[in-house]
Amino acid sequence: MSNEQLNAFYVYVLQFYGQHGLYPMDVTHEMVEDATAKLIATLESHGLEFCGDSVDRESVRDIIIADAKQRAKRMHAAIADFDKQFS
Repeated sequence: MSNEQLNAFYVYVLQFYGQHGLYPMDVTHEMVEDATAKLIATLESHGLEFCGDSVDRESVRDIIIADAKQRAKRMHAAIADFDKQFS
């Protein structure tokens, strides 16, 4: 997929999940790029192709959500460790 096609896909995802998207999730361009790179790597490792369609868009959304959950878990663990130090 060309850079132009990837950029069009990023815009497409942001139209759905960006700050003013159809389903606003305050997703940033950087988040979309990172999640897309993860998706492409995963697909390629399984011999599958990235098409930039609605299935890929939803997969990128799911990766963004999973990444956010992991960040939240790490933050909660850090806060719990901090609280233990001062309890």
